[in-house]
This record gives sequence, structure tokens and C-alpha cells, in this order.
Amino acid sequence: MDALKNMKINLSGILSKQNRTKLIVLLCVGVIALIFFGSLGEKDEGNSVEINEAAAELSTAQYVSTLEQKVAELVSSIKGAGNAKVMITLQNGVEYIYAVEGKSNNDLSESVDGGTGKRSSDEKTVTEEKHIIVEGKNGKEALIRTTLPPSVGGVVIVCSGADSEVVRERIIEAVTTALGISSKRVCVTLLAN
Repeated sequence: MDALKNMKINLSGILSKQNRTKLIVLLCVGVIALIFFGSLGEKDEGNSVEINEAAAELSTAQYVSTLEQKVAELVSSIKGAGNAKVMITLQNGVEYIYAVEGKSNNDLSESVDGGTGKRSSDEKTVTEEKHIIVEGKNGKEALIRTTLPPSVGGVVIVCSGADSEVVRERIIEAVTTALGISSKRVCVTLLAN
């Protein structure tokens, strides 16, 4: 009983007019702080998507630029090719292969054929696949198993040694081998003076 009386006395002291004002101000400051700090952790989903798309385009542009530079260096090192300018086009962007988990159900059925006594069995497999979802930087995301670089659509090489059939063949062979593409996708032409 004494504890209950002490609580009533302490509670009435806290709720006095003077302390009530302090308590309200303190609560308001706490609510404002919660709102402010809570909004720091939130991300603008629409803006995040735009940033990710811009980063993907930038990285694809960087990929093409680096590839063009390496092919130009390769071609310039071929005897008789001279200085080379290279332009590469892509068939597609980066391709993501996502991890999946699956369930399989096997249904077995057996039947006896009337007069011959032969048995036959049928097996049906039902497979259900789902992407594996993990917690990522931007919330829940599908787990990426493999990332494939963009495929080369075509290569145009302009160099001073392209007037020689032997040099053109060397360039085409080197570029098709390095990029893993067919010779139909490579054009070698003469540099204008």
C-alpha cells in the first residue's frame, strides 16, 4: 500500500502545471527527433531506380570504351596495320542470371493390361521454381548467381594498313579470336588521309 501511495504522490508531482509544460516540450522534441532521424534512413524508391539505371548505362559505356581501346591497341600492334580507330556496338546489355530453388514431385502410376498381364508405368515430374530472395541494399532483391557481360554486335576498324589483303585477314583473325565473334561481324576499312 505504501508503494501505491508513493507512486500517486510522485505522479501528482510530475503532473503539476510546471512539470506538465516541461513534459510536453520534452515529448514534442522527442517526436521531432524521431521524425527527423527516421527520415534519414528512408530512400526515395523512384530516385534510386533512376540512379541504378544511370549507373548501368555508365558502366556499359565504360565497358565499350575500354574494349574499343584494347582492340585498337591490339590492331595497332599487328605488322602493317598502322594506327587504328575502333568502334564497337553491343547486341545487349549486362545479363543477370538469378539463383532459383525448385521443388519436384514424382507421380508414379502402374497398370495391368487385361489379357497380356503387361505392366506399364508412367512417371510425371512437376517442377516448381522460385527466385531466391535476399535482403539487399535497396530492400528485398533476387539473388544474382552470375553476371554476363554484354555481347558484341559488331566491330568497325579503320586503319592505314587496310589496303593490304594480308593485313586485313590478320586483323579479322585477331579480333574474332579476341572477342569470340564471327568474321561477319568485323569490318576493316582504310583510314582516310
